[in-house]
Amino acid sequence: MAVDEATRELDRYVDSIKSNSVLKGDYMTVGDFIDNERSEEREETTARVTKEVTERVTKQVTVSILQDDILDLLNDKGTVPEDLRNKICEEADPEKLRHLLLLAGRVQSVEEFAHKIP
Repeated sequence: MAVDEATRELDRYVDSIKSNSVLKGDYMTVGDFIDNERSEEREETTARVTKEVTERVTKQVTVSILQDDILDLLNDKGTVPEDLRNKICEEADPEKLRHLLLLAGRVQSVEEFAHKIP
């Protein structure tokens, strides 16, 4: 393999850095560089996945709590028919569930609630 003068000069420069006691600690090998890049990628991936999972779980918990709160309010006002219970439990949009929770707090009966929901 032919080595040109620029490559030999680079090799001499790297050797001088490696042998210099002051600079030696700052020298990063290609392997070190690759390991560092992989570590940063792992950290970024871990942070991204953690954020996504946290957001998904938070939404699921929020939805479940809202559904339970709506049903608790309605149960205090009468018997909640199975089809209405299923409709509430199938709703997965937190904003729609917040609207239903406010409605459940304002109505006087389960029947009134059932007539006012879309």
